[in-house]
Amino acid sequence: MTVFAIGGNNLDRQICGWLAIVEGPGRGKAFRIYEGKNIIGSNLDCDIVVESLEPHHFSIRCEGGVVIITDLDSDSGTYINGERILRKEVENDEIKITARDIVFVLKKI
Repeated sequence: MTVFAIGGNNLDRQICGWLAIVEGPGRGKAFRIYEGKNIIGSNLDCDIVVESLEPHHFSIRCEGGVVIITDLDSDSGTYINGERILRKEVENDEIKITARDIVFVLKKI
């Protein structure tokens, strides 16, 4: 199981949170989430690469304290706290995101 962050050049972007895998393959891994759009999927051009996800599974966008989770037309869907979403603005400081057999927790800072 391959799980890693590529992220490109993030030197000029502020960290807005952390995304941790709490269940499933890659459990225990944590990744920085930066201001702007962060793409999570299995394709090597993603900011966070998780082999068992779809090529571009979902994105997390942070702008001025607002966090928006968007499913990127994945077949298996993206869930926030058990609810399938297409796009959702999240307000909690900690949310649970499920994609395929992996459970992530996003903590805003």
